[in-house]
Amino acid sequence: MVQDEHEVGNHGWSHVPLPRLSAAQIETELTATNQAIAAATGGVIPLVFRPPFGSYSPRVAAIVPYAPSLWNLDSDDWEAPSSAYILQRVSRARPGSVILMHGCVGKSVRALPQIIQRLEAKGLTLVTVSQLLAAR
Repeated sequence: MVQDEHEVGNHGWSHVPLPRLSAAQIETELTATNQAIAAATGGVIPLVFRPPFGSYSPRVAAIVPYAPSLWNLDSDDWEAPSSAYILQRVSRARPGSVILMHGCVGKSVRALPQIIQRLEAKGLTLVTVSQLLAAR
């Protein structure tokens, strides 16, 4: 992923809603994930963070060292009946959309070439979350 210039972000170690955790547990979630990502990528440390389930709070914000990357368009891929359904949902994207998709969902992976083609045909440019945040 890094060699192909994709952005790698932190999503927590055990995929639990962070507001349920203590400050020390939140720090452990992020640190363990950062260490694993660095080990797998030759030292890359994520600059973005997507909280599991989008679950975030002012208390969590005070602990997490970076702003959350939240989405405004959910592909519903984890429960989608087909790749065509995911394509239809994601086709609603507009400039500035952040689309929630899961790489572990086969239907999403299969739909991705068509999704990219359709979004680019709409004149949208695909960028990393960091690039989008910098543009804002």
